[in-house]
Amino acid sequence: MNSRAWNQAWLIRALPLAVLVLVIGTVPSAQAATVTSEIQRSVRGVTFEVVVPKAKEDRLAYDKPLPLELLPFVERNDKYWSIGTAFAIGPGQFVTAGHVFLSVLGSQFGPPALRDSAGNVYPVGQVTRFSSNEDFVVFTAAGPANVKALDVNRQPVIDEPVYAVGNALGEGIIIRDGLYTSETPEQQDGRWKWIRFSAAASPGNSGGPLLDSAGRVIGVVIGKSPNENLNFALPIARVLNAPEGRATFDENFVQKLPNLNSTLPGRATRQFALPLNFPEFASAYLKIVGEENQKSRALLRKTYANELFPAGAGSAKVLATVVNDRFPRLLGHDGNSQWQAADPDGLSGIDVPGGVRIDTASQYGVGLFRMSQKAGAGTQLAQVDSKAFMDLLLKGQRVMRQVGTDAVRVTSLGTASRDDINTDSFGRQWQRRIWPLSYIDGFAVTLSLAVPDGHVGLVQTIPAAGFEAALENLELMRDYFYVSYGGTLPQWSNFLSATALRPTAFKELRLKRDKQESLEVSSPNLSMKLRPEALAVDDKSNVTLLMTFMLAGDRLNWDVGGVVVTQDPDKKTQVSVVRQPRPSELAGDEVTVRWKQMVGREAPFNSLAKADVTENSFWIVGIADPSGSRASAANAPAALYEVTCVAERDVLPWDLEEMLRMTLRDLVVTDR
Repeated sequence: MNSRAWNQAWLIRALPLAVLVLVIGTVPSAQAATVTSEIQRSVRGVTFEVVVPKAKEDRLAYDKPLPLELLPFVERNDKYWSIGTAFAIGPGQFVTAGHVFLSVLGSQFGPPALRDSAGNVYPVGQVTRFSSNEDFVVFTAAGPANVKALDVNRQPVIDEPVYAVGNALGEGIIIRDGLYTSETPEQQDGRWKWIRFSAAASPGNSGGPLLDSAGRVIGVVIGKSPNENLNFALPIARVLNAPEGRATFDENFVQKLPNLNSTLPGRATRQFALPLNFPEFASAYLKIVGEENQKSRALLRKTYANELFPAGAGSAKVLATVVNDRFPRLLGHDGNSQWQAADPDGLSGIDVPGGVRIDTASQYGVGLFRMSQKAGAGTQLAQVDSKAFMDLLLKGQRVMRQVGTDAVRVTSLGTASRDDINTDSFGRQWQRRIWPLSYIDGFAVTLSLAVPDGHVGLVQTIPAAGFEAALENLELMRDYFYVSYGGTLPQWSNFLSATALRPTAFKELRLKRDKQESLEVSSPNLSMKLRPEALAVDDKSNVTLLMTFMLAGDRLNWDVGGVVVTQDPDKKTQVSVVRQPRPSELAGDEVTVRWKQMVGREAPFNSLAKADVTENSFWIVGIADPSGSRASAANAPAALYEVTCVAERDVLPWDLEEMLRMTLRDLVVTDR
């Protein structure tokens, strides 16, 4: 859920963690104002940096020592990150921009504090007033209780000189001059007006005072234009007139899913009682965000129920297709309101020591990976701990840490801080692992499925601020995760014996070699037996179950949609059996024409051998009918099964036809 309805560009926090809201506007004319030394002294005495402590240790490992000498002296020696500005409005009472505090909700660094010009740090006490849409927070702090607040001007005059005071760029309190240029109604309902001013403001100025020429506070600096020197402040009267003991949450937002084009605007209006200490305030605020996310997400699903997979008309093609690809992908809604299992972006891979291959790609803003073990390799990927798991993934996906002008590769994240297993809607057992990334105040998250030859899954880096909501969105993507399961016969044996990570769909799966060296594969939908005369298999042979989404009435299942048995990883000789459900007319011409060819046993489904010159192989395709009789256009079954045999060119065409005949003889398809 977006936290603003109006057009803001929030700066991503980097090091140092200076925060500033950006708002689009135009450039006014300006004339210089003069600040007296007396005003400067009084202002500096009541204005503070807002800081959070740095992480005490770095759990990460790198491919070379971090060149910390490239960082500025203060940055590499300071024990705190500077995130904004605050100032006194009464004895022990301070105010800052609301987004300064919100930026560290859930932070790994601990609660914010105030730091004065002498370097003294004062913990934030209680939050006493807060408004999300007015973007301010009033709080107490232990320590600088004797600080005298500046005088206030509740009725400033347009075109008069102003001073913007703040911790610009995290480098200490500075004062810059300009004009009070105009007023702008707040964007949501026009209930009050922003002060617009031309005094320069930089990241870190957020929460600082805006002063008139007499040094009186007229507003709280909130944000600026990203390209022009037109800045915004909240009138100080809005802060002083706000009721004590109340936090208000009033936001327009847009709800969306990463893989769904449709969006849903909404508004959340909530409040909770104050005062609360900062951890309690953070908990109350995040609870509201979580509840509003869940409520608006449920409303989005209800509003677009006729578009969501699998109910939407655009689902027909996906439901009529089985993807033959070992690399995972996500189902998504394209620009034509069609669901698709499209190829992911930027697929690349690398072989690493230990007989392991790491393949990575991305889709809908989420990283995808496949970590596979070659036949006969010594490493048991299913048994690796969280550290070894991420160390392997980092070999295939470069993660760089910027240090000054240099970039250093991260080689290890250490042991995950959270490591648990949960189940998706289809009974798949997902291992969720989370690693803290203190240098960006974020987390690396993997959601992985064990497969016979290793692991597949999702990976994403999530900022600490808003982490739980972002994690929920990532976990929603599990139900759109499309993947097949493959491995050698020994790998399958190990996988099926590890019941804790085995999906529900494999509860009735049987896969074995009998004493006659025949391979038997049995699932609720199909049962096949490959005799050595048809295809000889051994411990290097690979069996892939093509998993797919199937509708059984109104229920969406995830089940075996096909089997591919490859004789040897270095050869093309294989047998595959793939389900083709009867498509609806909405599935598109490509699928419906293919179905008609299958029903009529037209080429290429006519059981005649053909040559593939480019692949140096022969292939042949036949059809298996679950009804046991030959289908016709007038009596088409719910599904047909495409049976394909592929062999190297050293076989004769009639040998390939015999290979198909033997496969069909021992194939039973029930399609329950």
